[in-house]
Amino acid sequence: MGRFRFLFDNLISDEDMITVSSLTDGMVSLPIKGSTSSSGPYGRASMDTTGDYSGQVDREYVVEIDSVSSGYEIGQATFKWSDNGGSTWNQQGITTTASYYTLNHNVQIKWTGATGHDFELGDRWTFIAFNNFSAGRMIDCDRDTRYRSASSALGSELVTNGTFDSNINGWNNSGSNPYETLEWQSGKLHAVNTSGMGVGGSDDNISVVSGNLYKISFDINVSSGESPLIVMKSSLGGTQRFNMGTCGTGSHTFYWTPTITENVAFQFQDSLASDFTLDNVSVKKVPTTINIDLGSAQEVKSLILYDHNLTSSAVITLKGDAGADWNDPDFKETMSWNTDKILHYLGAGTTKRHWRIEIDDHDNPDGYVEIGELYLGTFLEPSKNVAMGYGRSLDFLHSASQTSFGVNKKRFYNLRRSWKFQYHLLESEDLDDLINMIEAITDRSTGQMRPVYFNQDPDAASEFYLAEINNLPQSVPFNDLTSVEISLREVMRSV
Repeated sequence: MGRFRFLFDNLISDEDMITVSSLTDGMVSLPIKGSTSSSGPYGRASMDTTGDYSGQVDREYVVEIDSVSSGYEIGQATFKWSDNGGSTWNQQGITTTASYYTLNHNVQIKWTGATGHDFELGDRWTFIAFNNFSAGRMIDCDRDTRYRSASSALGSELVTNGTFDSNINGWNNSGSNPYETLEWQSGKLHAVNTSGMGVGGSDDNISVVSGNLYKISFDINVSSGESPLIVMKSSLGGTQRFNMGTCGTGSHTFYWTPTITENVAFQFQDSLASDFTLDNVSVKKVPTTINIDLGSAQEVKSLILYDHNLTSSAVITLKGDAGADWNDPDFKETMSWNTDKILHYLGAGTTKRHWRIEIDDHDNPDGYVEIGELYLGTFLEPSKNVAMGYGRSLDFLHSASQTSFGVNKKRFYNLRRSWKFQYHLLESEDLDDLINMIEAITDRSTGQMRPVYFNQDPDAASEFYLAEINNLPQSVPFNDLTSVEISLREVMRSV
């Protein structure tokens, strides 16, 4: 068994460091009316709010009447609005309206008039737009909150006639380097070239958006000769956008992040004699990517996805890069799936500023991707392992009551794990590391004490938990050597 590890220093310290490609809609609260004047007077109009909030972080909106010079009624007075509590103003001088006006992120407002002046200068409304499943929920160490995507399903098919059911309409030769034969054959595209270069492919009608992730898949059967080179180009025979390399007989899948919003073509080509068929060409948007900007290059050794709903067929990829080039990143590893929680140790510590998690789980029966906690960082591994014979417990969490007749009634809620173990005769460096960990997870000014992730055996990455450290008693049997006892208790969730 390997040495125990503690993962406590999450490099993702703020939700503004996270950008997700897909997020379930949030909500907009009712407005509270006030005024910049403490004593009024106030206009009689009421404001309504609505909208499926699409923002990635919770926002405080302020709407304020900034002019009544053209009149005091709806359609005469103007307003300004802010989405950061009034620290700055997004727009000013907008005419009030009885129809819904969109601010941003699908947030809409309108007014209903009443007897008397609808508005007075300085009338102000405040409301909150929030999302109970926003990306920030992944770093709050609260197992009752979680991030949820809008959908786990792949986007609509972007390739026209990629299955070649009855013809090869929309697929052509390149004018300068045509295949000698480019034809429909038994539900497939058949290409033959006996010498020289052949270039063919789709019309340039595959519409992609910069920054999105796309899944490209196709089947090839090479009867003879050279296997074709497969690329995405700005047009057939145009500028190369993504090179998938030489692809032989079999089913192929690639993931691509365009850097330009445009229409592109799927192109196949070879430089020698070739005879092959192509079928089931597909390009679809992958809905879930999680981009992380650490602000500066920092070393990463581990990644955790905790309380997730991913299925065993999910493809999970971790990428790291100095400049957010996700087609050719400096670092790329595929993560192994595990039910409920995943701990992935990088092959080697990697120092990058930009990180990305790509998740393709399009057959998820829930219809969305959900992650409770996300950790990206390093770990603490003392130089020696814990003493043999450490303790662990499985506690039954329940309530009990007794009727007037002496009958005991129990309500079971959950099972909670706890551990107690010792490090015997630690060197000063290991003791300092443990104390530094305690100092890092505690904050006297806020009264907060964060839990840590605890992995009993690095060779069994599924054996890890989010736990609270209860205490750290120490004894010093010899000079410069300290024995330490650590007690941990699992952090629970309600559902």
